[in-house]
Amino acid sequence: MGSPTLWEALKRNTYHRRIPFKLFVDEFRQAHRRTPKIAIDAYSWLFECGFIKNLGEGVEDKYHRTVELALVSLLSRLKLFISLDITFVLVFDGPRKPSFKNQFKLKKLDAGEQVQDLSATDYGVEKDVHDGLHYISTNCYDGATYAYQCFPDQSVNLVRKVLNALNISFVDACGEGEAECSRLQKEGLVDFVLANDSDVFVFGATKVLRNFSKFWDDVPATYRASKSGKDTREYMLTIFDLDRNSDWNQASATLFCVLLGADYNQGVRGLGPKKSTDIALHKMPCFADELAEIFKDFRKNANDRRAQYEAFKTGLFNYCRAESKRLFGRKYFSEETEGFKGWPSDTAVMFYMHPLLNPELPLFCFKPGFVNVSGKANMPEVRFRELETILMEKEYRRISDLTRWLHEWAHEAFLLKKILYEKDNADELTKATKIVEEWMCQLCDKNFSVPCWRIRYNTFLSGVRESANSDSNGLKEPNSTTHSSPRRRSPTRRQIDKAAYKFMTSIPKNLIDDSHILVEAYQKAKEALTSTSPSKRSPRKRELSQKNNLDDFLKLHTSPRKPAFQEHTQKEHFAPHEKVFLDAGPSLFVPDEPEPEGNDSSLIILAEHDLDEQPQKETKVADSPKRKLLLSSPATSDNDTSPLKKHKQIQGALDFGFTKRQLFHGLVDLTAEDDESVH
Repeated sequence: MGSPTLWEALKRNTYHRRIPFKLFVDEFRQAHRRTPKIAIDAYSWLFECGFIKNLGEGVEDKYHRTVELALVSLLSRLKLFISLDITFVLVFDGPRKPSFKNQFKLKKLDAGEQVQDLSATDYGVEKDVHDGLHYISTNCYDGATYAYQCFPDQSVNLVRKVLNALNISFVDACGEGEAECSRLQKEGLVDFVLANDSDVFVFGATKVLRNFSKFWDDVPATYRASKSGKDTREYMLTIFDLDRNSDWNQASATLFCVLLGADYNQGVRGLGPKKSTDIALHKMPCFADELAEIFKDFRKNANDRRAQYEAFKTGLFNYCRAESKRLFGRKYFSEETEGFKGWPSDTAVMFYMHPLLNPELPLFCFKPGFVNVSGKANMPEVRFRELETILMEKEYRRISDLTRWLHEWAHEAFLLKKILYEKDNADELTKATKIVEEWMCQLCDKNFSVPCWRIRYNTFLSGVRESANSDSNGLKEPNSTTHSSPRRRSPTRRQIDKAAYKFMTSIPKNLIDDSHILVEAYQKAKEALTSTSPSKRSPRKRELSQKNNLDDFLKLHTSPRKPAFQEHTQKEHFAPHEKVFLDAGPSLFVPDEPEPEGNDSSLIILAEHDLDEQPQKETKVADSPKRKLLLSSPATSDNDTSPLKKHKQIQGALDFGFTKRQLFHGLVDLTAEDDESVH
């Protein structure tokens, strides 16, 4: 794992940025007109997917992990890289790792024991054995490979079977996989190294991708804390670029690991991360360059190299003691201190500076015939039936329909390759795929955005079976019970596309050129849709203007209005005992014109009497109750003018204790009781 503190030291003065993986590919594509090339440390992927927990522990030792979950996690990562048309290669660790490396992983050693054990192993002897194996054979495997010591045989065999079925090339390194990845990056065969081991900087890498996980923070996929934000779909990574505004290089990273400790040593006593950083980045004198010059030539005589190394250690300590206050801010070392203790042996430093690598570059893994190499579809070479057989041997509790899952996995992985590299056959391509929409994909709680195409497609991989549970088309039958309206309507454009192309996925927009036939077809359809006249709307979407509603009615009958008979209320004089009712206008929800009295069944009987034929003249109401009763008599009353009958009518009204109440325009209320006596 290298020195974890080196990552924190690099962050202080090195360009680094954590972004979604799709955005990283999108930005690289815009800047370089191609997708990036990445060398992947296979050990870190197998560890994060769950094939192993630690050195010598298989997947069965990793609490909740199983081989099935580890395999699904690995396939999801492979699908993402293939679907974005990225050139990538997985590099496995080889058997020629230093024999003393595991000692620092399993136990702590004293400084004397460490130096003694490593001094007994000369780097030159190890290199001669390695070169001799390559001279005899094409590889340096002598039986017990380091990869098979770290991983259970069944797990390694399973991963290799999957890669072979998918036609994905991989590299078996002679020693450290990170060292082989770093060489590929230094030689220009790849742009980045994807690894969580800081040793990649010691081995010479300058552009590194770290912590490929779904966490928003810069933490690995195996991180278990719940405080870190996590995206359930998108992978993130952290970019480190030593070529952009950084004081670090291979020499300073090597000196830092020598002082603080890494895979091959425990570190110098008395020097922590802060002091080690100050020494590694010191320029006058530059101790990092001095150490690199001593171990630059691996053919140098071992005794001469050791003598120079001892002189370097003594000179570094003397300088730190003399310039302690200027270098570290205070005086740390007394005159009695003899020197730094715990230096690694020259053999360990030689393995840092000159790891055992393949004598020849693995150029074969970048041939266009592989799926993991951009520039060609290579779909016929994929053995999907063999992959399906491998998957069927396991039980997947989280996958209910494995056939459907594999169909979706394969087509989403190879859709972009089909679009890019089979565009010459336009008819077949347009029948299988179609761009239906452009949209902005929001990632990580809308902190990042990537413009994407929504693309519908049909099955185009001959070796992949389609699940029986897949929908036949996107149109509903006329007699469907889910249709709320009995009237049969025309299908929408989206329903037509869904019926013609059964499946859908999204692809970053910038990965497909604007001159592509699918993009041009989409733009033409979009222009035709926007140029349509607004009057030619669908009958279902036309706007209907409402000619009448209750708003005006409610405003008319509920808003305050000036009384219609205000003039009469100011001029007319009524008796003190009379109650006057002011007509404030028609009541709410009551018709303005009442029905004839003959049809009225209410208890209120209205009579009308003209007080004056000339309304403009002031009318004086009589004070006599008898006179008032006579004036308010109905016009339709009996024509009998007998005095006796009139007297009986007046006397009867007085006996019952009520009198008629005069309203406006001769209206008389015969039902209301008189609270005051008229006698």
